[in-house]
Amino acid sequence: MTQNILSKAFRVPVEKTLITGFPRNDVFLGSVKERNNNTLLKCIYMPTFRGGIGTECDLFNQYGFDLAEIEQAFTKNNIQLTLRMHPVNTPPKKLIESLKNSQVIILDDGQDIYDTIADYDCLITDYSSIYFDFILSDKPIIFAPFDLEKYKEKERALYFDFPEVTFKPYCMNWAEITSRLIDIKINGLSDDYISEYKELKKRFHREKSDSVQSYSEELYRTITKTFKEN
Repeated sequence: MTQNILSKAFRVPVEKTLITGFPRNDVFLGSVKERNNNTLLKCIYMPTFRGGIGTECDLFNQYGFDLAEIEQAFTKNNIQLTLRMHPVNTPPKKLIESLKNSQVIILDDGQDIYDTIADYDCLITDYSSIYFDFILSDKPIIFAPFDLEKYKEKERALYFDFPEVTFKPYCMNWAEITSRLIDIKINGLSDDYISEYKELKKRFHREKSDSVQSYSEELYRTITKTFKEN
């Protein structure tokens, strides 16, 4: 499925579009640490981009981002949230100022996300393709499509029908995100959620071959073999 999409996107014949794992996803091949209710739950919010370069993107106030209430809830439940806007967007200036002294809500510094993405225990996103990578971690993903219909109408079309490549429950505001994170922290994930998660993972990723140690190695071997054959 991904092969066909990339073939069209880059205008390359499908037979020349190789199927391998992405080297950037080698960060997810390490062991998963065990968690308990006393462990800090490190979460990251990564929405997709909107508008043009340098556009201020407010997905906070208009969707009920109450800093005091969220900080109180996260502190009580040992949850930490990192906010990472898409590189072309900037968060509202008022939000940046209000978070300067926060201990549980942090603005990301904008470095390469793949240097740190595997350190997080939960991903929150809307339509960003980052979740296709993060699903390899087997860690929780929360979908927050605050503005789904508006996004499709005013921003850009999606490659897939959103409900077909995501799983519920969706969170439509920050109160629901907060509640969902606390529920995951205390109760873990339901069997139905885990089942849907595994099925979606299978749709977009195949098992790495036991003959290679990493996706980087798999890509190298595939390219080498292709050149030898041609």
